[in-house]
Amino acid sequence: HLKFVFSDVRLDPRTANPWLVLSEDGRRVQDGNVEHKVPDLPERFDTAPCVLALTGFTTGRHYWEVDVGDKTAWDLGVARKSVTRKGVVVLSPEEGYWAICLRRGREYRACAEQAQLLYLPQRPQVIGLFLDYEEGTVSFYDAIFWVAHNLTLVNQISREIGLG
Repeated sequence: HLKFVFSDVRLDPRTANPWLVLSEDGRRVQDGNVEHKVPDLPERFDTAPCVLALTGFTTGRHYWEVDVGDKTAWDLGVARKSVTRKGVVVLSPEEGYWAICLRRGREYRACAEQAQLLYLPQRPQVIGLFLDYEEGTVSFYDAIFWVAHNLTLVNQISREIGLG
């Protein structure tokens, strides 16, 4: 019997790239059409279209879902709280990011320095993320159909995880 916490993830506007628009409740993000005038804080992503969650995890098993809908491009995963946020951001475990991405509406990849192409039998609308901090794993699921095309990225997660 696997015990986990269903996590209510809210996004941190202080980390959001100036081109992103967050909902008032911090549960949704979308690309904006203009760069917003926001303070250049040390925690803010300045070039990469990224945002982290308000709170991170330092222990336990956590599950949350992200509605990606019909978007043709997105990046989704977890990150160390200490990741680089200024300049070029490389989404890879070596840089503190455990993520998957969609490009051109059909190319799914595990983000790494040598990106691994993933085969998904159908296009997921909702992605479930399961973080097992003690095991050091992040798994991604099609949250609607719960089919077996999950990807587990195994790497040592030894610092606080901020969700991205």
